[in-house]
Amino acid sequence: MSHSSMASLMDVELQPGKPPMVRAETGADPANWAAGHRNALRTVVAEHGSVLIRGLGLRDAAETGAVFQRLAVSLMPEK
Repeated sequence: MSHSSMASLMDVELQPGKPPMVRAETGADPANWAAGHRNALRTVVAEHGSVLIRGLGLRDAAETGAVFQRLAVSLMPEK
């Protein structure tokens, strides 16, 4: 699957002057959602420079850290 087709599997909202946004439907486990969408999210970041994820329902530092660990397997180069 190509990078662009991976990103197209996500509903990325694009509005001028705002970062691209994805609305997450995580159920009860935002870390698993992040792991399952990692490649598509990284593709969006590579294409647009950033992505804002709404709807993760993060409630504390532990949940936030778990999501970050699932997304940041390796750092991306700055552009």
